[in-house]
Amino acid sequence: MSTLYKELNVFVIGIRWVLLFTGLLTYTNGDGVIDLSFLLIVVINFYYSVLINKKFSNKILVMLVITIDLCANLFLLWQTGGLDSPFLYYSITSLLWFKNFFAWKKYYLITSIFLLLLPIVLSSLYQVSVGLYLSKNVDYTFYLIVFYSMVFTLNLYSTYISKHYKKLVHFYSFTGSEELPSYEKLLSRMVEKKQVYLCLNPIYATHINNSWEQNYYYNYLVQQFGQAKISRVLNISSYSGERKTFYVHALNDKNWGYLLVEGSNQVSMATKIYTKLISQLVQIKITNLEQVEEVKKKALKEERDKIAQDIHDGIAQQLFFISIQLFQLKNKLPEDTKRELESILNSVETQVKETHQGIRNYIGELKNEKRQFHLFHAVENLLERLTENKDIEPRFIMSGWIPEEKIEIEESIFHLIEEASNNVIKHANASELQVSIEVSSIQWKIMIRDNGKGIENLAVSKGKRDSYGLGGMVDRIEKLGGTLTIKSETNKGTTVLVFIPRERSRAYA
Repeated sequence: MSTLYKELNVFVIGIRWVLLFTGLLTYTNGDGVIDLSFLLIVVINFYYSVLINKKFSNKILVMLVITIDLCANLFLLWQTGGLDSPFLYYSITSLLWFKNFFAWKKYYLITSIFLLLLPIVLSSLYQVSVGLYLSKNVDYTFYLIVFYSMVFTLNLYSTYISKHYKKLVHFYSFTGSEELPSYEKLLSRMVEKKQVYLCLNPIYATHINNSWEQNYYYNYLVQQFGQAKISRVLNISSYSGERKTFYVHALNDKNWGYLLVEGSNQVSMATKIYTKLISQLVQIKITNLEQVEEVKKKALKEERDKIAQDIHDGIAQQLFFISIQLFQLKNKLPEDTKRELESILNSVETQVKETHQGIRNYIGELKNEKRQFHLFHAVENLLERLTENKDIEPRFIMSGWIPEEKIEIEESIFHLIEEASNNVIKHANASELQVSIEVSSIQWKIMIRDNGKGIENLAVSKGKRDSYGLGGMVDRIEKLGGTLTIKSETNKGTTVLVFIPRERSRAYA
């Protein structure tokens, strides 16, 4: 807060100088003739401006400075017209500085004494009665009302301003290099230590390691609102069935995640503003992390390609050359020698070929980017690509997360969704396409639903396995030990529902 007080002091100094020169121009009518006493006031104001930012520990010195300033203001008013003086506003600004040295009660006492004594002292200097003097300066009462209205307002909101100023200073001192969980703590600190949850899309949850509680709230909100950008108070059932009230703010309309602030049905404007500020920081952080991840992937791919090329140009070529030499050697050996060494040469040739094939497979693995495959992210990108510039609204819902799964299973699920979604776009004449993936420790549940015209003669289509690519989809799922069901109604849409069992050894807690 010391910085804030310094800034306020600088503001007061600036106002005092403006009011002083305005008063001088008004009093002299712009003719530039300035009395020596005015120059003395300017000098006093200069020293006042220097001293106003100093910290005084000596109370006697503080009182001396205050007394000199009040006497100088009284003298200036006496010389320039009393309460009608153009320097009245300038003199009152001195009272604002006193708050640096006194608590509110003492401040009210000192300023009240000065402002009450001011017309009494001036009337005595002008040798008129106080009543008569005040009757000629009724505006003075209005000035007092305005001054104390400002002081009361400052007193009322000083604590509030101080509190939020500290929070904003802490916010702007946040470097952005911190880990994502730190953003939860920052927002919690800014909203009076309330419980805060940063619930990220599983695609980005690797950056924060979502807890099961965060995943629960994220899945609930996605199922309720999809990709809608919400910012409202919601009553949500917790995992134990208890109803909790949260202020929920979606990070963006791309389903990145949500910020949840536990509280009541009444949310302050400050909480809304702080939540939005932190959500902006989170979005910037995720974008930066994604860019860093992209650079890492690109660098890794280049390195793998380089290693694969080096192996291909080196070991693989040498093995191929050895294989050719062995073949030539077998053909040039005499028949009697060839019969004696045939089994050894065949064994060596087989080992060379197997090693060569193993090296080629290894090169293929190095160049195979399917190992970097992320199902949720791939499906999301697929739906965006397929529905781009189409009159169909995609909605992707995911529930649960994948600690470990065979790449073949994820690829089969991806191709199933790709084929079914293409069927919807080409044949269904639908305006909505919903894909949901729910994964648990026991099974995968995949649903592709549309609101199109449906499949006519579904029973006949099921009999013709090639219709709409049904054969390929069914075969793919059956190989994984799963089941595929299709439900369709005319003009009400089609639903493809798939269940694929998971290996118990890959279950998660």
